[in-house]
Amino acid sequence: MGHKPIVIATACIGISLCGTSPAWAQEAATAEPAAQAGTRVADATANDRAPIDTGDIIVTAQRRSERLVDVPISIAAIDGAQSRNLGAESSRDISQLVPGVVIPSQGVAVQPAIRGITSQGSSAGDEPNVATYIDDFYLASAYESTIDLADVERIEVLKGPQGTLFGRNATGGAIKIITRTPQFTPEANFTASYGFDFKEIKLGGFVTGPVSDSIAASLAVNHSSNEGYVYNLQSRHNVASRDTVSVRGRLLIDITPRLRTIITGNFAKGNDNAVFALVPIDGNNTNYANPTLVKPNNPKEMAGVDPVLFFHVYGAQANTTLDLDAIEIRSITGYRDSNAKDAFDTDRTILKNTSSFSNISTEQFSQELTASTTGDGVVSGTAGVYYSDTDATYISTGFNGDLRFDPGSMSMPVGTIRTSLYSNVVTTSLAGFGEVTFKVTDALKLVGGLRYTSEKKVFNLRDIVRAAGLRQIVDEGKRWNSLTYRAIAQYQFNPDFNIYASVNTGFKSGVFASLTFPTNVVDPEKITAYEIGTKAKLGSFNLSAAAFYYDYRDIQVQASDLVNGVKIIANFNAAKANVKGLDFSASGPILPGLNINLGVGWLPTAKYTSFPGSQVSIPLASGFGNLVVSPYDSSGSRMIRAPRLTANFGATAKHDFAGGTLLASGNVAYNSGYYFQPANLGFQKSYTIVNASLGWRTADEVLTASVFAENMFDARYAVYRAFGTIGTSQAYNRPRLIGIRLQTAFK
Repeated sequence: MGHKPIVIATACIGISLCGTSPAWAQEAATAEPAAQAGTRVADATANDRAPIDTGDIIVTAQRRSERLVDVPISIAAIDGAQSRNLGAESSRDISQLVPGVVIPSQGVAVQPAIRGITSQGSSAGDEPNVATYIDDFYLASAYESTIDLADVERIEVLKGPQGTLFGRNATGGAIKIITRTPQFTPEANFTASYGFDFKEIKLGGFVTGPVSDSIAASLAVNHSSNEGYVYNLQSRHNVASRDTVSVRGRLLIDITPRLRTIITGNFAKGNDNAVFALVPIDGNNTNYANPTLVKPNNPKEMAGVDPVLFFHVYGAQANTTLDLDAIEIRSITGYRDSNAKDAFDTDRTILKNTSSFSNISTEQFSQELTASTTGDGVVSGTAGVYYSDTDATYISTGFNGDLRFDPGSMSMPVGTIRTSLYSNVVTTSLAGFGEVTFKVTDALKLVGGLRYTSEKKVFNLRDIVRAAGLRQIVDEGKRWNSLTYRAIAQYQFNPDFNIYASVNTGFKSGVFASLTFPTNVVDPEKITAYEIGTKAKLGSFNLSAAAFYYDYRDIQVQASDLVNGVKIIANFNAAKANVKGLDFSASGPILPGLNINLGVGWLPTAKYTSFPGSQVSIPLASGFGNLVVSPYDSSGSRMIRAPRLTANFGATAKHDFAGGTLLASGNVAYNSGYYFQPANLGFQKSYTIVNASLGWRTADEVLTASVFAENMFDARYAVYRAFGTIGTSQAYNRPRLIGIRLQTAFK
């Protein structure tokens, strides 16, 4: 979309905010929280105890409650309510608020990228290398990493490898999502919104209060539906539609004054098929040159069988804290069961050539136990053990001809079976870790940490080609062990200004690539990150800057390959890559009633320094699909999903008006573009996303009415780009949505 919308959008936001300027001086004592990280966190303690209301930003990025300015890590802290006001509705939208973050997909699998570190694998047991946590529970499945932010208290994005405290699969960083904690003070919030452009309805509610003197409960229920924003030329239906519901219930139990547990149960289900509303691009899809075919030619059209993606998620979790004065013991026990079923037309035309059906399920259990010192002594630390067991299954069936099925039951489609593949991976991981902080002087602090992980994967593959009557079986197992560490030196000039230097390591688990047969074993990828940075707090205004260098080795890259003349999708270990860049962020009040947040991520270097064995897909002839798999030396080419420049600017303001309060907010996010394939192929052009809202709140703060615009300038970019024998196609982001929102709050 280029730079022009940034100028226009910034001007629009500025005009809307300038209208509030006369009352800023009157708001000095009650300034609204900042748009991004300059927020007061209502309940951000590591053990979810009494709220901290110091005016500082409190985070738990190091497994303990600390001011953001004191944490020697590149971290963005986002208040949940403010993120929603700025147009971020799900965890996919975090990239609009945090520079250096891109969140694309590989089919159903969500694959975040932080500073160019990302994953391409989507087979069973292949977990993302940016770890996602919800209430400190690690989500192993890439197929359920999109989380509605409706009842989220805050989000913490940790940049760089987090291999010591967070373990495996955090080579790029970690995304921590913290939901709202039950309160002993009764509270209820309800929200309803309607988007006019594709008739989107959102309903949500959150209720909390005491059950007894020692028990508090909360319940969050959310529903979202729309009629879709892509028109199917074959079925004459709108697709890229959504109909989902989620429920989260929590109990906070003060068993004794020293022992507290929070029990959480959650459930979500629905149909969200936007990622499979695939539109042919580049004019090289199968039969696309056929003049007799009705063909899609813009982001709002597709052709083929209506795609579906049904999913459900069940989860239960217990976070328990025991306070022993000098030591705090924490236990995190969790179970999660998720399933996704998808079906779509694979040739992307109205011809009934080929189609696909997949069934993906993950069952996960984990237990973590930690002990941490409390207080602010000369020596402090954390030690713990972690165990997890994950059972992941991927079933994929390809059909010749039409794909017809009962969407309600997802029964086996009618048609000639072309391929059928069943794969299962059971992953058992055990880790021990510890970290110590030593205050050399009042100003100088040294941190050192180690983590040892032992992980075993047992792999089972059944490749059944029913039409040919062939059956092939693979049963394998492998164990990987890894030692990761981090070391930090931090010097504090005063309580609100410090500098730090760090070295961190991380690794992503080895995998069995199982999307096609034959399969191959891919060893773990490893990373060493060096970073220097500074953090400062000027009153209530927060500043941070960091420079970093990554040595990235044995990168797991997914590509097409030819095996015995048959094209397969396989994973490989690329040799290595280097990443260099800078981060800068600023947030806080600049005038009474006006808060801003600004972030810039610059990645001048993100290249494969040695990748001689890459495989790329190149069109054979325009209009006829048949992408040719070609070996290519990608050494020196830019890494995938690594934009050179990302930036965001957000603002919130309030002003007394008509007996209530006028509220305005806006956010501009810019991405300079990135590649989807090695060898600098498949480029996503630059784009800018602009969100804004304007509302009015009653004096008693019970009712708020607002109008909002998401993606105001209708920027379109690919959330998923598919390369295959049928050609190239992609699913687009959501188009512009203008709507109204009503919110009620009772305390």
